[in-house]
Amino acid sequence: MASEKFFGKCLDNWKNSYNFGVIMEDDNNILVNEGDLNERQERFCQEYVIDLNGTQSAIRAGYSQKTAYSIAYNLLKKVEIQQRIKEIQSDLQKATGLTAIRILNEHKKLAFSSIAHLHDTWIERKDFEKLTKAEKDSIKSISTKVLKAQNIGTKDEPEIVDIEYVKIELWDKQKSLDSIANLLGLNAPIKNEVDTGGLVVNFVSGKK
Repeated sequence: MASEKFFGKCLDNWKNSYNFGVIMEDDNNILVNEGDLNERQERFCQEYVIDLNGTQSAIRAGYSQKTAYSIAYNLLKKVEIQQRIKEIQSDLQKATGLTAIRILNEHKKLAFSSIAHLHDTWIERKDFEKLTKAEKDSIKSISTKVLKAQNIGTKDEPEIVDIEYVKIELWDKQKSLDSIANLLGLNAPIKNEVDTGGLVVNFVSGKK
């Protein structure tokens, strides 16, 4: 997505201030000693904030593809690794000016947009300059195509005229709705308790 590329570019600029060399290290040696991260663990943290994919982050950090999944799993359990990831995310938020509220508002514009907002009637579009900023932001792409067609009109003989067709594509509403639900915690598991006569059974179900 565009947001991942944007975060990746910001992170690349931030990482350029550091010198990451090639490290010969046993992939099984993943323990954090005395709260300090080695260079490959630091690189893993920086890669992880790009897409939150542990396995791919481990591979990009230089770990073996064969053991990347287990290494990422163990690294992400370390308190020091978790703290470092939070620090990097905080630094990126400050550098980009992004907050959860701002991201939520951007998704809100896309989630509740409608192609009807771009038309005066079912066939006549609004002038682009008359659209609000939110309406413009909801547009993913605009493409045009000119086709030949017969114009019967009132003339004795029909004439061939050029007709321009405009296709407007909006951003995916469902993806933004899903992102809003995740940000607001609406997809959190639901815990139900059932009393079976002295024995309380807990059922946890996911909410989609």
